[in-house]
Amino acid sequence: MYKELDTLLTDFQDADNYWYDVGCLTAEKLIKMFKQEDWNKFSDDLLTKSLGWQKRLAYCLGDGSNLVELKILLTLASVEDADLFEVCIDSLRSFTSEENKRIIRENRFIIDKVKEVIPKTGVVSRGIFHDFLDNIDEDFLN
Repeated sequence: MYKELDTLLTDFQDADNYWYDVGCLTAEKLIKMFKQEDWNKFSDDLLTKSLGWQKRLAYCLGDGSNLVELKILLTLASVEDADLFEVCIDSLRSFTSEENKRIIRENRFIIDKVKEVIPKTGVVSRGIFHDFLDNIDEDFLN
């Protein structure tokens, strides 16, 4: 499955409407069929891939019960790119279990970075970031 998803993510050079309408749905179906060896390969190659590939992957992740997806999103959120960071935060909003929230809170750099970028973002992005912070733990943020 890894090879098929890698090819799909690589073949879309531009994140156009076709990707968001069709490509991501195909990618999500492939991801649901992943086995541990596929996840291991992804984890090994993640930071060697192009920024576009990383954004497309982050957009497709969001199975709130999959800890590997959570860890991949946390890794991608550490890449210095504002668009990738926003996509990661948007996807991270689906990780709402207490265990997931704990893992996210342990990666304090994410929360600090969200708080740092909020004043510099537009209305839509600001809404995504506020929703993320609200979902993590209101008491933790004060």
